[in-house]
Amino acid sequence: MNRLKLHPKCYKMHFWLLWLVFGFSACLSAQNPKAKKQLDEAFVAFNAAEFPKALSSVNKAIKIDPSYADAYSLQASVYEAMHDTANASKSYQNCLRVAPLFQPMYFTMVSTCIATNDSKKPILC
Repeated sequence: MNRLKLHPKCYKMHFWLLWLVFGFSACLSAQNPKAKKQLDEAFVAFNAAEFPKALSSVNKAIKIDPSYADAYSLQASVYEAMHDTANASKSYQNCLRVAPLFQPMYFTMVSTCIATNDSKKPILC
């Protein structure tokens, strides 16, 4: 099975790309400060390549605010970094469910499907 493998430096680039996208997506921001705090902790852990810790924090953010699109997006990135494309795909779908106009997520999701040669699954459920 082909898995997407990223060079460690790509994680930092991915982090800054996510930060840039989220910086311009104020409409997707959490209304709950506790959820935002958890997501901020998840970003720090993700940037340090501490993926289990990042996943734990992002899952807490989602539990606090299930409509937090940025949290689902970071969750997908964490799963990708952990080479768990099945859960990454679910996270992409959840992000698009709560924020269907979040266009960068469509590109990222399709790119992942292409990179993993996963063309048998529907992109959106």
